[in-house]
Amino acid sequence: MKQILSLLFFVNTIFVFSQKMSILWEAKKDSTTIYLLGTNHLFPIDSILSKNKINNLITKADIFFLELDDNKKNMDSIFNLRPENNIRKKLGKKEYDIYNEYFKDKNYNNKLTAQEIAVQIGKKQISLSCKHNGLELMEDYFTKKITETNQPIITFEKTSDQLSQINNYYKDSESEMWKKNKGQLRYLKYYYSLGKGCRKNTTYTNDNYLFDFKNITNKKDKQVWDDRNIKWMKKLEKNITNKNYKNIFIMVGIGHLNYSNGLIMLLQNNGFDVKPIPTFE
Repeated sequence: MKQILSLLFFVNTIFVFSQKMSILWEAKKDSTTIYLLGTNHLFPIDSILSKNKINNLITKADIFFLELDDNKKNMDSIFNLRPENNIRKKLGKKEYDIYNEYFKDKNYNNKLTAQEIAVQIGKKQISLSCKHNGLELMEDYFTKKITETNQPIITFEKTSDQLSQINNYYKDSESEMWKKNKGQLRYLKYYYSLGKGCRKNTTYTNDNYLFDFKNITNKKDKQVWDDRNIKWMKKLEKNITNKNYKNIFIMVGIGHLNYSNGLIMLLQNNGFDVKPIPTFE
């Protein structure tokens, strides 16, 4: 049920750094090597030309760290306990019909909060406008490759953690959230579904994703980025003390690599020598 997860659906910032950037990084300290891959949760695997290079690094890893324990069993354990949210009444018949047209998982649809639906709509708008709907996403592709290695996998967050992030992120009132959702559903149906409004992103094919390691995130997004990154680093540090793990592979949303409290700078501050790996082939 990835449509309702991953709070920020795309990263669209302009950054400055002294050397060529990449979505793929290497961090070395003593005998430990960490590879960090930053993905876009909504872009298909065909958005990048470097999948063979990344797959090769995956085969060398002794352990993997992923952002989320996103699987059906975890989702079911949460949503089976939720009551229905009277969404038909809150959206109105016309918008509710649009909602059911584009979001077909009946096990969850009628139990989502207004905030979770807002994220779901935003992701679907990007997917339809950029004609990614139905394509294999880069995150799904690499997750499958990682699972096939049969090496240990550790996740930084639980599904319940990310749902909590989503529901705490929006500051609008409940009635205002439902009003916005109704408008965005109409936009989804009559604008984005026609393939309009796509914000093209060539950062993955051209290695032109730039970072700003000096700046901090704004106050509103601190809980989304900084707080989570610092928590993740503590979990990473706890696990990499195991000397059996020489090659570690981390895959998270690319926004988590950026800024002064991103994983790249947190690793550097922890004594790692960090550098980008060019992925353009």
